[in-house]
Amino acid sequence: MKLLFKLIINCLWLAAMAAPLHGQTLTKEEKDALEAFNKMEYAAALSCAETLLATDGKRVDALFIGGESARNIGSLELAETYLQRIPDNAKKGIYAVTDLHLAQIRKALGKCDLAMESYLKYIAFFSQPDDLFIQQASKEMDDCVPLKEKPITASHVDVQPLGANINTPNSELAAFRYADRIYFTSSVPASKNSSSATRIFSALQDQAAQLLPENPKESDTDIANSTLTLQADRMYYTLCEKDKNGVKGRCEIWYRDRNYDGSWAFQKKVPRHINLPNYTTTQPSVGFDRAMKKEVLFFVSDRPGGKGKMDIWCCTIERDGTFGEPFNLPCNTPDDDVTPYFYTMTQTLFFSSDTPGGNGGFDIYRTEKAATGDWTAPQNMGTAVNSPFDELFFTFHTGSHQGYFSSNRPHGTATAKPKHTPDFDVYKARFFIDLGISIFNTADSTALPGCTLELLDMGTGKTDTTCVKLKDNHATLFMDPGKTYKLIVSQEGYFPVFKEISTVRINYAAVVEEKVWMKGMKGGTDEGNR
Repeated sequence: MKLLFKLIINCLWLAAMAAPLHGQTLTKEEKDALEAFNKMEYAAALSCAETLLATDGKRVDALFIGGESARNIGSLELAETYLQRIPDNAKKGIYAVTDLHLAQIRKALGKCDLAMESYLKYIAFFSQPDDLFIQQASKEMDDCVPLKEKPITASHVDVQPLGANINTPNSELAAFRYADRIYFTSSVPASKNSSSATRIFSALQDQAAQLLPENPKESDTDIANSTLTLQADRMYYTLCEKDKNGVKGRCEIWYRDRNYDGSWAFQKKVPRHINLPNYTTTQPSVGFDRAMKKEVLFFVSDRPGGKGKMDIWCCTIERDGTFGEPFNLPCNTPDDDVTPYFYTMTQTLFFSSDTPGGNGGFDIYRTEKAATGDWTAPQNMGTAVNSPFDELFFTFHTGSHQGYFSSNRPHGTATAKPKHTPDFDVYKARFFIDLGISIFNTADSTALPGCTLELLDMGTGKTDTTCVKLKDNHATLFMDPGKTYKLIVSQEGYFPVFKEISTVRINYAAVVEEKVWMKGMKGGTDEGNR
């Protein structure tokens, strides 16, 4: 059934894409999307679909293939964003399953009310009681678990404080890793002639942290929150005034461009329409927005026009070096929303907020920008990362697949009762993605125990292999973010199944479910083999 349905989808989708072209040949992007989807290379298919959506965000074919591909790689929030944009009058033929899949996605996300709405919509639209999908929807409707009852457990994330070369009795904030070097903000102690001040440091692995030479000489100025562009050719940071008593005042964003010899040029201030007079502008983060096809600068400000106290804003950085007009982001709340970090590879914005409903204090959230320009609903990173204390300044390093953040939790006691702990330390977080595998016999859809699983890490070219012999028909394997894997399922008397599984678009703790259908070598049909 599953293989037949997949083949029907592919054929109909090809026809659906070709129909509006009135005899024209498919473009390279359309061919690439179809080929990747046919091969079940969903990460590639999603990328191709997003290329099409960047040109026309209302293309139903691209919305569907983007949503289906995102669903298959476990990027459920993005899948929901694309599928919910498909209009009702287009939900026929290949697109008839849109509401059913949207309901399943929302159920998996714990959005029970929305899931029920989508289930009922699908059943009402296709009122055929003997339809297999109708029967499936009817069975799935009543067992949704609300989001608050589905926490990500600590087993999905390994959180550890960094070493004493970085963490000190002072606060360490705004850490990010570039290559093998970690940059962060900390304090230098007061002296007879100066008060304490925040400065930018860097540390290479376990070596002692060093002050950057670009730090200001004046003790009445704090520098903090440094960040680099993707090419590391520009460094942004915050400079904050202090009064004679050492109390921090208004902050502004500055930057330096890198010279040809690798040194940093003289600093420049971001224009006044960003550094709005009489208001604080701080915590810069830069990235490339694929929907707008422009470099962007995120920052935090208490300027007018926001939704609450401190809000996250964004502006474009044009090719001529000018900065566009700032706009307020939809993830903002009436409370403080701070420390944005935009991860370009997955178009994900991480930020912290003290809005009610979290674990206490500031929690880290994530929201992903779709090719259509929409932002997914912010998702709390869960108790594996967030604690009853404050978590701020999340960043992600591609090479090591590790996140970094600052917290004022006591070491090793993230579940302790909150107390006044003013000093922050930097933590690193290694995320694990659960791959839940269930195996069935194609002939009669019954559970098939005793299979052998092999999970090959294809992302780095290494030969790391996880091999598991199952007693029953289900197993959970662990994957790292940002990689491509090949799953091989085999058993004597059955044709082996090969599946490519990508975590390239996932850089947080997640669960990916994969159903495998095994066809016997003697007899049976080809139905459901994939």
